[in-house]
Amino acid sequence: MLARSSQLERRSLLVFAGCLLAISGCAQIRLPAIDPTGQSIFLPSPYSTTLETPCAGLPKPSCLEPAWEAPPLPPPCVEPGPALPVFEPLQVAPPIVATPAPPRTKHPHLDKLKHKHDQLGHITLTPTKVIAPVGGEVILTAGLCDPSGLLVTREPVRWIMTNDSVGHFVEVGDDERSHLLFASSNDSKLLSGSFAEGRTSAKRHVITRGTPSELDDLTLLAGQAWASVTSPVEGISYVTVIAPEATIWSERRQTATVHWIDAQWSFPQPSVVQAGSTAELTTVVTRTSGEAPPPNYLVRYEIAGDSPARFPGGQTAVDVPVDGAGRATIALVSPPGVPGVSQVKMQIVRADVNGTRLTITEGWTSVTWSAPALDVAIAGPSVGSVGAAIVYRVTVSNPGDIPVTDIAAAVDLPAGISYISSSPTAQLFGNRVEWRLGELAGGGRLELQMNVRPEAAQNYRLTARALGAGGLQAESFVDTQVFEPSLDVQMQGPEQAVVGDRITYRVLVKNTGQFPLTNVVLHDRFDEGLQHSEGQPSPIDRSLGSLQPGEERPVAVTFIVRRPGRWCHVLDVQANGQSKSVQACVTVSEPAAPTARIQVRKTGPGEARVGDTVKFVVDVVNTGEATVRNLRIIDELAPAFDPTNATEGWDPTAIRQGRFVWNVPELPPGRRTGVEIQAVCVQANGQAISSVTVTADPGISESVQVTSRVLPRPATTQPAPPAQPRTPPSSTPTEQPRPATPTPGPSGTSTGGLSVSIADTRDPANVNDTIGYTISVANDRNVEDRNVRVRIVLPDGLRFQRISRSPIGPSGAVPLQPQFSSDGRTIELPEVQTVRAGETLPPLSLQVTATRAGRFTVQVEATSLRTPAQSPATDAEETTVFAP
Repeated sequence: MLARSSQLERRSLLVFAGCLLAISGCAQIRLPAIDPTGQSIFLPSPYSTTLETPCAGLPKPSCLEPAWEAPPLPPPCVEPGPALPVFEPLQVAPPIVATPAPPRTKHPHLDKLKHKHDQLGHITLTPTKVIAPVGGEVILTAGLCDPSGLLVTREPVRWIMTNDSVGHFVEVGDDERSHLLFASSNDSKLLSGSFAEGRTSAKRHVITRGTPSELDDLTLLAGQAWASVTSPVEGISYVTVIAPEATIWSERRQTATVHWIDAQWSFPQPSVVQAGSTAELTTVVTRTSGEAPPPNYLVRYEIAGDSPARFPGGQTAVDVPVDGAGRATIALVSPPGVPGVSQVKMQIVRADVNGTRLTITEGWTSVTWSAPALDVAIAGPSVGSVGAAIVYRVTVSNPGDIPVTDIAAAVDLPAGISYISSSPTAQLFGNRVEWRLGELAGGGRLELQMNVRPEAAQNYRLTARALGAGGLQAESFVDTQVFEPSLDVQMQGPEQAVVGDRITYRVLVKNTGQFPLTNVVLHDRFDEGLQHSEGQPSPIDRSLGSLQPGEERPVAVTFIVRRPGRWCHVLDVQANGQSKSVQACVTVSEPAAPTARIQVRKTGPGEARVGDTVKFVVDVVNTGEATVRNLRIIDELAPAFDPTNATEGWDPTAIRQGRFVWNVPELPPGRRTGVEIQAVCVQANGQAISSVTVTADPGISESVQVTSRVLPRPATTQPAPPAQPRTPPSSTPTEQPRPATPTPGPSGTSTGGLSVSIADTRDPANVNDTIGYTISVANDRNVEDRNVRVRIVLPDGLRFQRISRSPIGPSGAVPLQPQFSSDGRTIELPEVQTVRAGETLPPLSLQVTATRAGRFTVQVEATSLRTPAQSPATDAEETTVFAP
């Protein structure tokens, strides 16, 4: 049977040839050449066929030009087809793997010809399997795809239903083509109830089912065709769709299977049944007319999950045929006294004469088994200490859904444990603690608490029992190992403070027993007038882990005092069931007004000779709590000294009165400043007094004097030239003062010795904190000393950071480059060549980092020419470091 499109093409050809003959007269006629491959009707230009007419050779009449050019072929669809809407299939056939077709032999002159039929690939059909009710209408959609997966428009398709099928076609989709297209016509037609022809759509449109709702509308994509099928009787419809112009024959057809059923059903509803009884599950399956379905229907019941219930015979799955009344009933049985829920899955299945099973639908129901139940649980610490109260909690519950009556709970106390109290109040019968609880509803629970005290160190087992009506009973036990008390806690801290102070409490937790303490936990509660230094709210909880026998663990807690009054904090420490509490309180007052204080120190030569160059050093430290302002340093030298150099910045107007004056705008608390004056001894004086006076706001004045002994020049030397008039040094010296080289005194006349001291700037400290130490070295002899060396020994637990020499003048600290031992714990500082009699070297500033908790001692020793290494000057400082 020829397609309608082929007939139209032939008619168009005849009309076209007749027109050419009518207008060409007796001239030669040139027609398009026929394609010998059969892939198209004509070859493209310039291939043609020339016809000689009987009038050949006669004058040629003029030929008419064509009124229009042939329209180009439409381009393929560039929009890939989305997923097609489908009915829920019962079973999906595996995809067909296309076998590539062998290459076709083309005409040698067709290399540049691209016909759209070369793009046609396989046909798609949706759905391929579906179950539908008798009398309903199923819409099938099909489309022809090119190799790139794009749908091709305006391609013919044929719909065929096999002879052994039930039902018939109702309608076939048409392609709404434009009336302006040449030879436009509708190629979609329903030729019979089992055969129809159509074309893939040229555009996207929506198929409605004639209902107000849009939920049942079907959207048809450009490049899709559709047909609808129905059946008034049960059975199967086999519908095949064919694309006659598809390139690959094996992929140009698809078949859909529609199962028509005449059935309606109802599943059993969830139910509640007494445990130990039988629950009947009945599924009803009938025709839509109310009559019973054929005997080839059955219902499959399957128990899901972990359920104690079973079908007769102990099965968890069973098939039940639908009887003549349309009912499929099965019994479900559970053991007595066992509550729970059984979930049952149900499937309605139709089996044909060949035994093929078709699952039509499925559903779920549940059976809740009601029964009273009783449970008891006792909980308590695994360890405890002799004499310390232990709390046990007993929980009585009814996991069933029916009340339990006449409930009694009891705990048997072993020998060595005495009863203290309980909540609610229990009765004591010998060593048995008993509660009468009455009735407990399904799902309910009761909490009981009991306080006891162990009297000996041993392992105790406490057993709890619960009894109820109907013979219900439950039992539970707990073990507790009791030790002798071994937890010791000590806490020290200040009793007085002012608002804004940081106060630190040192806590020492120790295991004094013979067994390890595990789960050591600190719980600190503090009053509102105290604020934790790290901002943590009250209470603070911290775990120390385990303490071995004899081990002690230092910790610290630091607060910032925020309000005046008396504030306390309580530290509770628990471990292995033991607990100990300590309390500390502090009385806080308002802070006093900050005071301004300064400390002035002046050093100079104890003894010198005429002609020697000497140095005077003034050191001023703000030891108060407030900044001092308008600081004036006024220094006067004895007439025996002629100044040659001084720290820059002195007032040149004051030198006329024989004084050096320096002005310092302000000196913050803890800061220091200083000046130096270098002079030449010009005359002998057994008691040359030099003084310094320091004044500052508000109303501060401190004075210090230094007495020096200036001896005459030795007789073996040339007499000193006469003293020149005292000319003050420039206020901006061109060179720094240099220490003079003193002449050592007579052998055996020195007194005093070399001294060294060390003091920490922070104690206690925490792990990872930076700790500072101030080291001072002084020559307390009445003669100078040489080759002064300082050695520092750090303990394991403190790591060196840096060391510098603090300034005496306004300049900054001078970093030092020490030498270290191989283990890095011994530090050797650069040697000081000369230290005058009575001179104190600028203090050393040492900074270290604490790497672990504990008590650490830093040792320092100093040696010199007059203080040998066999008997060095030594000092030590101990610092406590707490875990953070």
